[in-house]
Amino acid sequence: MIDTVGPGEGFIGERYVRLYPLEEIAAANHAYAIGQYLPNHLLFGSDGSGNAFLFDLASAERPVVVQPFVPLDLDFAAERHPNWPAFLEATLAVPDRFQPMVPNPETRGLEVHERHPIVLGGDPTDPGNKVLLPLPTHAEACRFFNNVVRSVRPK
Repeated sequence: MIDTVGPGEGFIGERYVRLYPLEEIAAANHAYAIGQYLPNHLLFGSDGSGNAFLFDLASAERPVVVQPFVPLDLDFAAERHPNWPAFLEATLAVPDRFQPMVPNPETRGLEVHERHPIVLGGDPTDPGNKVLLPLPTHAEACRFFNNVVRSVRPK
């Protein structure tokens, strides 16, 4: 069983994984306003395709939540794993006829973002709705759209 994994990004099995360096985790949580949208959670990485990896700090087991960056709302969580080892086990599981994937070096450090977020009616299949953004710009766009979602969701 793997218990420790360092920062970096690339494919693990079929899943693309970006783990933030320890010295950048606090800044990433601040940039994405995690404390505002998901109190008691800690952002530690992403899949590079619009989903955040977070620890749920409210539980002693520290479950891992795979959550869209927009909306940062647990009602939209894509996956939940009871703990770090379970997340790693699910990530490392590969099908029998697995073909290793090679990351595109031109997309390193970029995050997929929907120009018109799906939760606000955007088309998830329209390639024109996808844009690659550097992390600081992605965080800014996510904060903007998460504020929009918060303002219209109760209505």
